[in-house]
Amino acid sequence: MIGIIIISHGILADGLLESSKMLCGESAGVVSAKLEPTDSPDMFRKKLEIAIEKVDEGEGILILADIPGGTPANQGVLLQKHRDDIEVITGVNVPLLIEAIMMRGKMSLPLLLEHLLNVGKESIESPMSKLDKESNLKNSDDQLDQLITG
Repeated sequence: MIGIIIISHGILADGLLESSKMLCGESAGVVSAKLEPTDSPDMFRKKLEIAIEKVDEGEGILILADIPGGTPANQGVLLQKHRDDIEVITGVNVPLLIEAIMMRGKMSLPLLLEHLLNVGKESIESPMSKLDKESNLKNSDDQLDQLITG
């Protein structure tokens, strides 16, 4: 199964991991690594290498990072340059993480990467704007109830 590592500045990665456990249950092969204010880029890269060892089952590693161009993502990309079984996605969010966990055993790493890039983009929306486009009745209580309750 594809291993997943969530990386971030500070505790965001840990929080995303906890949210995924709440929504999907405990998932083997999914870990987090956080950049502490006192960490150098080299120190964080060592944390990331340890995380890779923990989740590597030979089917690839997916690194989900917080900010494009940030130290965590950059260290992931540096490791990716030396291994063709690592992919990095930046801008991680909960829907993307949940989809990664659910689909990682069902497709190859390259296909998972392509799928998740679409999921990440589609998961960001303005509920009221969506409601407006669908109905043109922004303040309808019935429509708001439907939006909230599904």
